[in-house]
Amino acid sequence: EKDYKISAGMAARRLEYTVLKNMNLFTTTWNVGNLSPFSSNVYPDLIKWLFSPNPEADPFDNTNYNNDLLGETELEIQLQNSDLLVFALQEIVNLENPLNLVMSTYISSNFQGWNDVLLKAINDYHSTFGGKRYTLLTSTNLVGMAMYAFVPIDNDNISTSTSNTSATTTNRRTEITYSSFSDIRILNYGCGFMSIGGNKGAVGISMTIYDSTLAFIGSHFASGDKDSDTVKRNKDYATIAAYGMFHGNAHSTSGTDT
Repeated sequence: EKDYKISAGMAARRLEYTVLKNMNLFTTTWNVGNLSPFSSNVYPDLIKWLFSPNPEADPFDNTNYNNDLLGETELEIQLQNSDLLVFALQEIVNLENPLNLVMSTYISSNFQGWNDVLLKAINDYHSTFGGKRYTLLTSTNLVGMAMYAFVPIDNDNISTSTSNTSATTTNRRTEITYSSFSDIRILNYGCGFMSIGGNKGAVGISMTIYDSTLAFIGSHFASGDKDSDTVKRNKDYATIAAYGMFHGNAHSTSGTDT
């Protein structure tokens, strides 16, 4: 009872010793259906998906550039101001090929390829309009599932647009950057083939920023619209929630450049 009173008292006065900070977060998920990250169509499709309000328009055309925003859609505004971007992908390899359950070379190549093309799309577009530059915080994958977390790089030189035709560059540190994150951990939990295969299951990333912990989980469960399929998906979700554990220190090696 004494401990409860102390905890309750601290909670009631938390605003007296807590500094609140705003954080802008962007998350998205995409089943890429075995699309190769090395395909010539992937990069332009990513740019249009993430940044263009009109799929037929050129997202790099700044004719209608206004109010120092990267674009006119809510999605674009979120991306411009994000302190953390998390992408969850599914089926980055052909899951119908049983060799992909036991061989890692092809999977590793696609896993790295998606990292590269995502980061290129984000930074190329932002650099066009003087936005933040991003680097990989950490990533993880399990057979066809992958998750990537990108954050602003440390000590960035940020170009701030002042008109449609000119820009000024200031050397300033954005408030939340790579070094703001700590205790980064990953989760990989397979519940596919023989209830352990990584063709189905979940991947995740957790991290601490200041004194708060964030966790993200991307899942890929068995398809089907039968009652038994729904039961299987719900069972797999419950298993991951009960037994999935974040582990390791997965901080990437450098936050100073892309």
